[in-house]
Amino acid sequence: MNDKDRDRSSDGAGPAADDGGPSCCKSHLVLLYILFIFIGSPIGTLSAQTGSGLSFSLDAGVLRANNSTANFYNGVPQNANTINRILHSQAYGQEIWQNLKNQGLITDAVGNYSQLNVVEYGDMQYKIAFQLGMGFRYEYNGGWAWLMHFDYAKLNTVGAFNLSRDNNTGIISGKRYVTCDIAGEETRVNIDLGIAKRFYLPSGKFIGLEMGGSLNNTKVISNDIRIAGGTYSILDVWNGESPSAYSAAYEYINQGGLGYGAFANICWGFSLPNGSAASVGYTFYYNRINLDRYSTLAAQHLFSLKFDITGFGFFDD
Repeated sequence: MNDKDRDRSSDGAGPAADDGGPSCCKSHLVLLYILFIFIGSPIGTLSAQTGSGLSFSLDAGVLRANNSTANFYNGVPQNANTINRILHSQAYGQEIWQNLKNQGLITDAVGNYSQLNVVEYGDMQYKIAFQLGMGFRYEYNGGWAWLMHFDYAKLNTVGAFNLSRDNNTGIISGKRYVTCDIAGEETRVNIDLGIAKRFYLPSGKFIGLEMGGSLNNTKVISNDIRIAGGTYSILDVWNGESPSAYSAAYEYINQGGLGYGAFANICWGFSLPNGSAASVGYTFYYNRINLDRYSTLAAQHLFSLKFDITGFGFFDD
């Protein structure tokens, strides 16, 4: 959509209107780095450590998802969840049309709900997401290790689409479109399995590298539109049919599924006096996210703070 068309009318979609841009990412990163520096301040007197054995890890970070799958939620007719299925439905169309009419957002040229017309679909974008995880790491002498991570994130997409005010008939003042918000939500669970190497430096610091394979499972939670102050789900629970007063909703079957990929991580950290460690790092994912029509390998970016907690002596050398 161009700048003019993206001017929001009073029917903005609340949460969907918050685009969660780069400033959100920066604020999360600043908080992570401040916490990391605060925790790391006492390490100046530590000597270099090359511990071995099993450790349990906890991590938290900010995820920048690739927008290649975001348009799964934009409501085009080819998608599983479509805007027109709701606009032209007996169950919801009349209410939407009446609200638009009462608020003066459409003209008499749009005579009923079957004449509601989407003239432009926008591109969706993922907002910055917060990711939490846990895992295990077994380190051998020399800094080599194997690792397994489990991570969870809830992601939100935001966008907009344009409805015609007059179906291109007559002369009207102002813009010819009603801009409406659309949003989607999904959850992702990642399982990473790989190898790692730490290069230990003086004073207990280290540089770490990790790489390996990744499995993910995506579950679509919601897909909503907001028109003239009303919010409507376009999630298909009607088996592809248009909802009517006589059609029953089906049990929602998960949209999404299993995906795969690879990851690589670089981090900087320090050893704690008890042999545990804390680190801050960047992870590059090249993953396939399983969303119908939009499944493709694409880059994802994670900035995280991690703690490796030792003390599992029954696995140690």
